Parts: sequence; structure tokens; C-alpha cells
Amino acid sequence: MAQFGMSIDINASKEDLWPWLTDGEKVMQWMDGLIEVTPTTEGGPRVGATSTMKIKEGRKVHEYHDRITAFEPHEHFAIELWGGCFPEGMSMQADYRLSAAAQGGTHIDYLCSWEAKGFMWKLMGPVGKLFAKFQQRKFFSNLKRIVESDRSVAATA
Repeated sequence: MAQFGMSIDINASKEDLWPWLTDGEKVMQWMDGLIEVTPTTEGGPRVGATSTMKIKEGRKVHEYHDRITAFEPHEHFAIELWGGCFPEGMSMQADYRLSAAAQGGTHIDYLCSWEAKGFMWKLMGPVGKLFAKFQQRKFFSNLKRIVESDRSVAATA
């Protein structure tokens, strides 16, 4: 099982930050390459809810499917993601946990994990892990910049 984690502090309350993690329209603003999120179940975000995501990777657009596996408002959000460029039977888990930051605002602990399937994914494991870490660092930098520049959010932190 491959995994990596990272953390970030954002100057916003958990309540103000939460939609930026769970609302597809908002996620598209900070997650580079995410061009479409379409819910495939009714009733909004909750454990078991599913959607499809179109993600531009290089020159191709891949369609991924996801299922929410944890949904505790303002505290914990997790999804399982499969399809796209992953080989059959492979999925990735993304887990976000929110807590109060030491200096105010919100602290996010992020954990990403997957079990490599197929020869190329196993061979490229260390490079893929490095790329995924670099990409998530950029995503979090975007998220922090966008949320903290939103004066209405920053004013309530």
C-alpha cells in the first residue's frame, strides 16, 4: 500500500472551509485539471453519495468515479476514487480531517493511499508518489490562497 500525508493551516473557520472540500464547483477552483463534477446520486453529499469527475491529465481528459466514504460536517471528509487512468481494480482513498489550528483558523490533515495494480503502476510507484505529493502541495497552496483571499471567509476565522 502506497500512501503519503500532508498538513496545512488555513486562516478560515472549519465551517467556512468545509464547502471548499465538499462542493464540486468550489473544488474545481483549487484543484488544477478538475474540469467537471457530476453527482450520480441524489440528496447531496453524504456517506455513500457518488459522482463522476472529469480530470484533464496532460492532453487527455479522464473520467473518474468517486464515492464518499466519510462525511462528518466540519470535521472529516473522505472519498474513494477509481476509473480514469487507474487499471481495473485499483482505487485511491483521499482523507481530509479538520481541526482547530494552533494560531487560529483550521488545520487540515490529508492522507492519500492506494494499492498499485498492474505492472506499470507498481514499477512507477515511487515516481507516482512523488508526483502525487507535488500535485497535492500545489492544490493546497491554491486552496489556501483562494480561501484566505475571500474577505468574507477570512473575516470569520
